[in-house]
Amino acid sequence: MKTLAPADLEQLIFADFAGARIDQVADYLYATEPRYMAALEEDIRVRGVSQPAELIGEHMVIHGHHPVAAAYRAGVPVPVVRQGRERTPAETAEHYYWAALRRSFPGELAAWRRHDPHSWTALAGTAS
Repeated sequence: MKTLAPADLEQLIFADFAGARIDQVADYLYATEPRYMAALEEDIRVRGVSQPAELIGEHMVIHGHHPVAAAYRAGVPVPVVRQGRERTPAETAEHYYWAALRRSFPGELAAWRRHDPHSWTALAGTAS
């Protein structure tokens, strides 16, 4: 499994955020889901990122953008894998742990489910 250092995270692009850089994705997520992102960042500072972000190719994140953004803010490395790899039992447990953490902020979760992949630009002050 490959691990990206915090500086390498700036090379990533995000399937759910057309054209956004990591700092813009982090700014958007922290503005729209502040409590969840703060809790996730604190957890990552303590335990690190054990569930890898899933990529298409070398740089497009298709799963794991919340932990990637929190790790970027925390300055923590992120493990990455290519799309289609099966999760290990420990990664599955971590997925459900973070899902439970996210459910503890239902208003923010509901907002994310209504997320428009192009809407981050209005919040970030960038034209889409």
